[in-house]
Amino acid sequence: MNKLFIVLLALLLASNFSFAQTTVKLGTPYAVIDARLKSYFAQDDEILTVKIDGKKIILQKLSVTYLNYIDSKTYEDMPDGYMVEEVIEHNKRYFVFYSLWDKPNKTEQLFYREIDFKSGAFMAEGKRIVAVDQKIVGGYSFNFSNDNSRMLVQYRLKPDVKDDSKSYDIIGLSVFDQNVFPVWGKEVKMPYTEKKMNIIDYSVDSQGNAYTLATVYNDNSTDEKKRGEDVANYHMELLRITPTANNIDITPIKVNSKFVTGVWMFEGPTNEMLCAGFYNSSGNSNAADGIFLSKLNKDGQLYDQTTYEIPLEIINEYVSARQKRKNEKKEEEDAAELNNLVLRNLIVQQDGSVLLVGERYYVTSTSYYDFQTKRTRTTTVYHYEDMFITKLTSDSKLAWMKKLPKRQTLSTSSSSYGYGSFFTYQYRAAMRGGLSYKYMSGDHKHYLIFLDNEKNKDLTTDKVPATHVNGAGGFVTAYEINDNDGKATRHSVFDMRDVQGMEVYQFSVDRILPTSSNQFVLEEYKKKKEDILIQVTFPK
Repeated sequence: MNKLFIVLLALLLASNFSFAQTTVKLGTPYAVIDARLKSYFAQDDEILTVKIDGKKIILQKLSVTYLNYIDSKTYEDMPDGYMVEEVIEHNKRYFVFYSLWDKPNKTEQLFYREIDFKSGAFMAEGKRIVAVDQKIVGGYSFNFSNDNSRMLVQYRLKPDVKDDSKSYDIIGLSVFDQNVFPVWGKEVKMPYTEKKMNIIDYSVDSQGNAYTLATVYNDNSTDEKKRGEDVANYHMELLRITPTANNIDITPIKVNSKFVTGVWMFEGPTNEMLCAGFYNSSGNSNAADGIFLSKLNKDGQLYDQTTYEIPLEIINEYVSARQKRKNEKKEEEDAAELNNLVLRNLIVQQDGSVLLVGERYYVTSTSYYDFQTKRTRTTTVYHYEDMFITKLTSDSKLAWMKKLPKRQTLSTSSSSYGYGSFFTYQYRAAMRGGLSYKYMSGDHKHYLIFLDNEKNKDLTTDKVPATHVNGAGGFVTAYEINDNDGKATRHSVFDMRDVQGMEVYQFSVDRILPTSSNQFVLEEYKKKKEDILIQVTFPK
């Protein structure tokens, strides 16, 4: 009996080996700062948090070593009507970018205010870097070259013509160097009407050239399929805008007759531009049956394109027996797909290899009319499901593919009063921040960190994951993926309801801050108007 006990104990320890090696350390609680927007940055052994609520900005310093509060400074001197655009770390400098409408001069403006990390204080008043003499729509976006030597700020002018078939987008492009000094800027009229083209992504290279990636319809309709055929009625184009040329260089990017369902653009380590994403053959805008990678050289010429199908074996992992049978039947016509796959991350590594990370995401809703209250009630459910990660080598060879199981949901409710006014309410206890995942890069490893249901701890590929409902506790969980062979290890990190005897709340993937190649720090609320830092260290 003793020998049997020893054997069982050894097996138990072996099955939990990776979990036992993940260490969790709690810090010293400190006063909570309530804020609408929270951003986190790490440098050396300290953390800088930027917490913004209305006109109030609190700059807070915390210790990575001791996991405690150091200092904070509060500013209430931001101009009336300002809008936060981004809080960014750029070349180890820290900025709050904000916009402001100058009503007397009818000018849209973009400012930055720099933070000194060491002192945890603003260095000066805001500095204006962009001024536009008319309204813009959609705010500003920020993109960086691979070496961080160039920053692209993009905006879109409010159209004068409301008819999309006659209106041409005018895009503002401003390029800055590593010190946020202006390099060049111009407003560019797009070559097609708004109806004919959809802009997907922007990028900038280390020479300061700006890029726009767009889908362009092949005819004057907005049909994604050619009528009567399973052939895409659109193609992708890469538009390159240089600082000196008046024209736009256009390079068509075609993935045979496939339907492109998700794509990102990024500069590679040898100055080539990379376009990568998902495609399918069915025309289902929310599905993928393969991945593609296209490369563009310095002269704007397409010189390499690679496609890889997603095997049925991967598609059939972590699904029901009924769904497996459906997929197998579809595969007889080469039509099995990963439904609702959205591209979330595109990482270009130092050796030139490319990592694509996707997540299955979709929304469902149900409605019914309540005759007693004379209201139509609608429940909307947001689904964040399996993660899909793929590595392509620097010479565009497939290194590995992985599908990693996850089921998360968030429900919101709304009701309309008869046929008149519409009133909407959401359960704020279930915020989106607790859903999806955080990508973290390690030493020849990749981590996907998320909140999961405890029942999935020992999940096998032939089982469907149990669902984690947002706001209902959960286990902080991580998949560790080996960069060389794609081998995945699951770590159940800690239980939100019992972290060394303490219950914590308000989990958000946006609060996960990597502090080394195998460590992250997470700020959580512990009630009694106190926050606490939790440090997680993975085995090397």
